Amino acid sequence: MRPVEEREKDKSIAFMSFLFENYNPECWWMETVDVYRRIFMTGGLVLFWRGSAEQILAGIVVSIVSLRILARYKPFRVASAGGKINVDNNHLAESMQWQLVGTLVCCLLLRFIEVGGTAGAEVVFGEKVLDVMLVVMQFVSFVFMGGRLVKGLLWPKAGSDAVVPVLEEGGGEEKEGEEVLLLRRDVRDRDERLRERDERLRDRDERLRDRDERLRDRDVRLRDMSANLQAEREEKERVLWLLEEREKDR
Repeated sequence: MRPVEEREKDKSIAFMSFLFENYNPECWWMETVDVYRRIFMTGGLVLFWRGSAEQILAGIVVSIVSLRILARYKPFRVASAGGKINVDNNHLAESMQWQLVGTLVCCLLLRFIEVGGTAGAEVVFGEKVLDVMLVVMQFVSFVFMGGRLVKGLLWPKAGSDAVVPVLEEGGGEEKEGEEVLLLRRDVRDRDERLRERDERLRDRDERLRDRDERLRDRDVRLRDMSANLQAEREEKERVLWLLEEREKDR
């Protein structure tokens, strides 16, 4: 049984399924991260001066961090679109984040032009170019995903991991594309866990070797201490014997 099916059959967490049902089991925390991102982008940016470069830069930094999280973990499950193809929402989320980053960068450039206070044909042309880029950028994600959907419909065996064919025969058969993605993700996660385990084992071996070194040093010190104590004891016994001999001679 796949982890997704196990999670869906677990009745003890069904009441909170709205928090993680759109994500892979290993990325159950993604909804919380996205909520904090949205809170910062809507309410946190008001802490900066309105329209300042710092405010725009803060939005760019948060968007880039969110983009890296999406690219690294690919948290979204593969969702079915009309029973014909599967659409990987990870690509849609990443393209939307790139769109947001590009929009904020254009806003930052416009802010620099405004602060510079310069005028002329070149500045006016640059502002118009940025305005056009801002308008075009709002449709990039939709055009991108629309193209992938059309490609999936026309060439269902193209091998894309974003648009994957679904087996329709029998109605109860597994979705091959989603199964392959889950299998690849499971293999990747297993390899990562194995690497982490190897790292822990190497660290443990290092600690054991350090402990053995400390124990050997302690044993050497104890032997030296015992030898010194034995020598002192013998010296005291010899002195006492000499004193007794002198007392006898008297």
